[in-house]
This record gives sequence, C-alpha cells and structure tokens, in this order.
Amino acid sequence: MNTFISTEELKEMIVKGGAKVIDCRFDLFNPEYGAKAYMENHIDGAFFMDVNKDICGAAEKFGGARPVPDSEAFAKKLEKIGIGDSSRVVLYDDNIYGAARAFWQMKYIGMENVAILEGGFKEWVESGAECSSEIPKSEESGKITIRIDGSIYCDMDHVLESKNAVGTAIIDGRAHERFTGEYEPLYAKAGHIPGALSFPCSANMDGECRLKDRESLAEIYKPLEGADEIISYCGSGIAGARNFVALMELGMPVRLYAGSLSDWISYDENDVETGE
Repeated sequence: MNTFISTEELKEMIVKGGAKVIDCRFDLFNPEYGAKAYMENHIDGAFFMDVNKDICGAAEKFGGARPVPDSEAFAKKLEKIGIGDSSRVVLYDDNIYGAARAFWQMKYIGMENVAILEGGFKEWVESGAECSSEIPKSEESGKITIRIDGSIYCDMDHVLESKNAVGTAIIDGRAHERFTGEYEPLYAKAGHIPGALSFPCSANMDGECRLKDRESLAEIYKPLEGADEIISYCGSGIAGARNFVALMELGMPVRLYAGSLSDWISYDENDVETGE
C-alpha cells in the first residue's frame, strides 16, 4: 500500500470488506480529546487506538514521554481488533499526528499494508461518507508476525554515535520557537539536540490533514538531499513522526527517534543547545 490513501479509495475498500480502519485522533495538550471525539462520531466500523495508552508505551525514567511500546504487547492490541499479517490497515486522525506515529509503529514491527487517510476525518465527513457513534466488535482475532525493521528506528545511543557523522542530518519537527528554546511548555530543558536543524512539521501541511504535494515537499526538504541518514525527532515522537511520513513519501532515508527530546534530556550528561 502507498503511504497515503484517498477517501474514495477507502470507501471502495470498505464496500469490498477489505479494510481495518483505526481512529488515531490526538491532541498533545488534551489527552482525552481522541477518545471523546471517537465516541461522538467516527468512520463507521473504525476502531479507536489511544496514542498515549495503546500506540505508545508507558513513560519511565528513560525512553521519553511517549516511548516505543513493547512490540509483542502492541501487536496483541492490534490482533484483538482482528488485525493480522494480511490485513489492510487504514489510519486516520485530523492532523497527521496520531496516525503518523501509529503508521511508524506498525511499520517498525514489520507490517506492510498500512496507509494514512489523506484529508483525515474532516474530508471523510465532507464527502458524505458513512459515520457512526457505535463501537464495533471484532469478529475474530488476527495474528501478526513481528519482523522488526531497525532501519527506521533510532535510539539515544544511535543519535550520540551519529550526530557528528558526515552524511547524517538530525531534524527537529517542533515549532521553531521551541527549537530555539524561546518557548517550552512541556519539558524541563528548552532548546534542541546539538547540531540539529529546524524543520517544523507544520511547514509540510496543506490544510489540516493533508500533506503538500510531492514537489512542494521536495523543496522543503531540499537541504537534506544527499544525506545518507536523516534522524527525525521532536518532543516525544509525534511531530517527528509527521516529518517521518513526509520524508518516507519522498523516498528519503529517514529514521524516527521516538524518544525524542524528552528522552534526550533524561540523561543528565546530554547537552541541549538554544538559539539557531
């Protein structure tokens, strides 16, 4: 499957009975938003996965605010809603945040048939497609064979080893004022990983839940052309995941540092830079 799928393509898949749809709506500053929005209205037949409780792991001393979950535990959550190796999974939200992190997480455990709904829930509703407030029941459990894809994963040690390497680019997906350290609403240390470049993920959006066209994205990420490795991060692996899917769409060699700055600063010996 392609990284993104259109509303019309999803409609056709649902009619043919060939899609497992997951609602990943999420608000960084309102943890209850996603579940509440899902209960009020969602794509008919869609299941809900909470970014904080289902898609990411529980925060500990290290690993960041939204760490990578145990792969077997994550796979079992998917299996319970009927997802298996042959399932075609479509993720949606309303900002390409939760869906992007879920997409990365599924790709990381080796799932191939995963896509994000272009235009998100808003465009689905505007198209007149069927919605519901009913919670579906899975008829049967699935079976997922975990095949970890380490090529898209990055941890703190890898950042330390790579941050000064020729051919490696580290990009920060947060708002520029958080990158510079002028504003930091969530973490004890403000600023960015030394040597990182500011690539606010807001710049790659055309509307609320649609990436810009490939030509525009290529222009945005042109400074990264020729990099052997791009490490995408943010505060906790959400905005960084949006940059990840955009770069993946362009076929660029990108990894997600899911622990991101919240993991980086949990190690006292790690420096943080401010300013440009």
